[in-house]
Amino acid sequence: MKYWKNTLDEESRWDIIFAVLNGVESAHQESILHRDLKPNNILMVNGDWVVADFGLGKTQSGSSGVNSSVFGYGNVTFAAPEQIDKLKDATVESDVYSLGALIHFVFTGEYINRSNEEFDTFYDGIVATAMSYSSSNRYNDISVLRSEIHKAIEQKKKLTQSPQVDSIATLSEYYIYVKGHWNGNPFSNKIYKVSID
Repeated sequence: MKYWKNTLDEESRWDIIFAVLNGVESAHQESILHRDLKPNNILMVNGDWVVADFGLGKTQSGSSGVNSSVFGYGNVTFAAPEQIDKLKDATVESDVYSLGALIHFVFTGEYINRSNEEFDTFYDGIVATAMSYSSSNRYNDISVLRSEIHKAIEQKKKLTQSPQVDSIATLSEYYIYVKGHWNGNPFSNKIYKVSID
């Protein structure tokens, strides 16, 4: 696990996730559910990440012929609750659940613990929503999930930008010159007087 965490930078991890989102979204646009999204079904082919193994896939209005539980056919760790007992009950939101588990895996190198609602990444809210127990509380479309990810990435960038501070000390006061951004609000060449009583 430690090896996994240190091998890819954050941008590379998002490249994997966005490639998977694109692949799953393409399938959904053709009314095909994957129903077995997991790390072993995400492959690098000629330098590109692709979604593989649609063996448990089905059309959203039809059936693949596999109507039993996910046990013996798929991976319980990445399967949505509604498809664990009846694979045929999978929906778009079921694939979204699996994508939430994949995001968690890509960022932590760990399988998610269903009994633990705590996540270790900056993107907890996205994972928690995608993996909500109730399918009606999940993202209902890949484009919505992608949009939330982009918002979170931008928010993280803003939060990690530190203002530049230059200080000038006098005997009884500090004058601080601030230039940059703080919580997304720009500072513009202001001098702040801070007394040190």
